Amino acid sequence: MRTADRYRSVGIVVGPRGFGVLSAVARVSVSWGLTHHHQSWHPVLIVPLPDGFGFDTVRRYLNDRPSDWSVIDHDPVLGPAAESEVAAVALDETVAASLWRRTGEAGQADSGYVMALVAATAKLDHALLEQVAGSQLIEPMAAEAQADFPVFELGALPPFAPLLNEGSRSGISVTVILDTQVAQGTGPFLCSGGDHRHSVLVEPPALAEDAVVARITSG
Repeated sequence: MRTADRYRSVGIVVGPRGFGVLSAVARVSVSWGLTHHHQSWHPVLIVPLPDGFGFDTVRRYLNDRPSDWSVIDHDPVLGPAAESEVAAVALDETVAASLWRRTGEAGQADSGYVMALVAATAKLDHALLEQVAGSQLIEPMAAEAQADFPVFELGALPPFAPLLNEGSRSGISVTVILDTQVAQGTGPFLCSGGDHRHSVLVEPPALAEDAVVARITSG
């Protein structure tokens, strides 16, 4: 049984393309975040997940991997710039992850996602990303993305291809595309840890596992 099929997310999510009530929730916190690909501000209602979700899932995954890693606990933050600041890690050593939905015929979303991973100081080139992905990509609805990845908090998906595919709803596939700048980096990179209260430092090989490595930035 897939990890995501054993859990269901909770709460109300308000994001760039709408909102949705997912289920009951005990406590929430509100934060503002800068979306990486549109460079505009959107309200996001951050809903903490129960124990066993979010970072707990990421921790179990990383403990089974040979690469060294570390975690930074912090107050809830949203976006790579805020993570970089609270973790005291340089922005060019921080990964910005953006989630996209593949489109099928007539521009309709299909069951596949693409996650693009670039350095937070780099500019994602959408045309290059679509070229590497082999399909047109659109921004997913907030409630839709949360429902498809119920183990993690919206806006804090971990950047690990095997874990994303394990932690997604049945029938959902995720292709992670890692920019060559990050793949060829020398030091650990700061990434989201599955929720907004944890960030992880990992080496590039951990990001490259089962990922497509290609140039997806410009400038």
